[in-house]
Amino acid sequence: MVTVVADHHHECHQGTKIHTSAGRCNSIRLSRDQQRRQIRRFLQKEIDFISSRQFCEKHAEREILQGEVAELLGSHPATSSSLSPSMPAHLARLCEVNVLSPDEERNLFRALNYLKFRANALRSRLDPDALI
Repeated sequence: MVTVVADHHHECHQGTKIHTSAGRCNSIRLSRDQQRRQIRRFLQKEIDFISSRQFCEKHAEREILQGEVAELLGSHPATSSSLSPSMPAHLARLCEVNVLSPDEERNLFRALNYLKFRANALRSRLDPDALI
């Protein structure tokens, strides 16, 4: 997995940081035209989400992302010593994870949708012609 993050240190030294799945960070330099093309491509990609009136409320982020969702995201998977040693590793990992309750699944899905909503809102504010 590669994540590209824009990095605007200085007007003359703009570049892009590439974060690889190994956690290393490499920097490359993009011209303004390359940056504009990259932003335009990004603007063409839709971020799908299911809208909710709750997303537009004043304290939506705090109400949706804190509490149970934060706990669920920070929780450690359950371990089981009763797994068969002959079980394939990919199946054994599935057996080590706690199963979500319907409410937990619903809350995580709502948090995912909210984050997609926010990402789409931020994406729509991008202007390739407004680069410094």
